[in-house]
Amino acid sequence: MRLISQIEFPSFLYPCAQKIQNPWLIYIHLVHEIYDQGGYDLRLDYSRQLVPNLSVQDAAWVDKVLREQGLRLG
Repeated sequence: MRLISQIEFPSFLYPCAQKIQNPWLIYIHLVHEIYDQGGYDLRLDYSRQLVPNLSVQDAAWVDKVLREQGLRLG
């Protein structure tokens, strides 16, 4: 699963020896690596509702994304 978000993540400064054209790509890559290497796809039960409950609008968005990713049955 790849990170999909309704919000824009905040910018942050980081020390780097080289100038990188798009540091955001590195950040999102790290988030994906942590998810993949951590086995979260095996640990999380995406068929369950989140606790605490989301707003109706956010819950509908999460449900749609999980169904598109094949992580929740329709």
